[in-house]
Amino acid sequence: MLRPLGSTTWTKAVVASVEASKYVYRNESITPLSPFEVKVGVYNKEGEGTLSSISIVYSGEDGNACCSY
Repeated sequence: MLRPLGSTTWTKAVVASVEASKYVYRNESITPLSPFEVKVGVYNKEGEGTLSSISIVYSGEDGNACCSY
């Protein structure tokens, strides 16, 4: 889950492959090096697990927010 710093609305993203090592969120309205709050969680056939604590990440120089885990 991610949201721009100061926002109250979370965007939920699902990485479909267990092989994935990163997720890139693209939004043309994001300015370069914008701060985002990120929480990471896991899910499987049993349901969703507990979310991590919030971490701050920054969008790239092109404005894309990228989260490697």
